[in-house]
Amino acid sequence: MFIGHFAVGLALKRVGKALSLGLLFIAVQLPDLIYGVTLLTGVEKINIVAGTNPLTSAEYIFFPYSHSLVAILLWAGLAALIFLIAPLKSSLPKSKTALVMATAVLSHFTFDVIVHNLDIDLLGNGAYKVGLGLWNFPPPP
Repeated sequence: MFIGHFAVGLALKRVGKALSLGLLFIAVQLPDLIYGVTLLTGVEKINIVAGTNPLTSAEYIFFPYSHSLVAILLWAGLAALIFLIAPLKSSLPKSKTALVMATAVLSHFTFDVIVHNLDIDLLGNGAYKVGLGLWNFPPPP
């Protein structure tokens, strides 16, 4: 499930050879890291339901602060801003570093839309949800 996110980090490493692979992995997983905190604090919610889909027992109820399109755009913008203003020891221009890191964060939304059921919120208000549900069709063993 997470391999697609990490694959983007590996691919972006080729674009920004001077960037830390660890930072790229954090960037592609940033929405899930935020989700972990918001879930533990009760801000976002899931239900555990057996048989929800073949790969997870989690039924995603409410997670607009970590996974909605609006939220991920904000997180990507924040990542770009941090890398624009932070002093870096890198041979890459700051603008390219910021763009690569923002792309890494944004890629999370793309892969989640492909994999999740209709539970990925676009605006953060629950009105429009997307998801192609690929994880309902795991490859045969």
